[in-house]
Amino acid sequence: MTEDTRRNISNLKIDARLMRALAHPVRVQIVAELSKPGRVISPSEFAEQFRHSLSNTSYHFRALDKVGCIAIERERPVRGSTEHFYKASKKILFDSEEWGALPSIFKNGTAARALADYLNVARVAIEAGTFEARDDSHMSWATIRVDERGWCKVVEIMADALEKLLGVEAECAPRIAAGAEALDATFGLGAFESPPSDP
Repeated sequence: MTEDTRRNISNLKIDARLMRALAHPVRVQIVAELSKPGRVISPSEFAEQFRHSLSNTSYHFRALDKVGCIAIERERPVRGSTEHFYKASKKILFDSEEWGALPSIFKNGTAARALADYLNVARVAIEAGTFEARDDSHMSWATIRVDERGWCKVVEIMADALEKLLGVEAECAPRIAAGAEALDATFGLGAFESPPSDP
């Protein structure tokens, strides 16, 4: 991995306070929802959509706001109170050391949530007819047999790909702000050890 790659990925990593704040499945769900491009939602909308109690949901939104993971985008007066609408304020990425330090129950839940959200986005795209609307759309997966050095190379390639993909988003932002047509492009990066298979 190049020094630039390490630096850029490091800038996106989360701190210890945020790692602790994310140790709850509802907060992971909030972050996943607000990570969608342009997504802004209030605790009451989130509670209604995902069938959580409003008081509990509001508590989790405040906890994520406190650690700088989300931020208030706008406010609206509602029956003598104020409804807050939140947006994501940073991307959430774990490096290998941070991920290794997390409890296994959290890692399992986070991985399951990420995969479920990814599959749901793919399902919505298939139903909307956008999944294969472009001739150059891509979807593939494979299992390869590697040794420890090969695994390290896989991890390096994944980190480099992630950096480049996030760079494309940053590169597009000023063009979109200037009036270029925007589209939401979903990608999935995953590398994990599979159970042993017969040689």
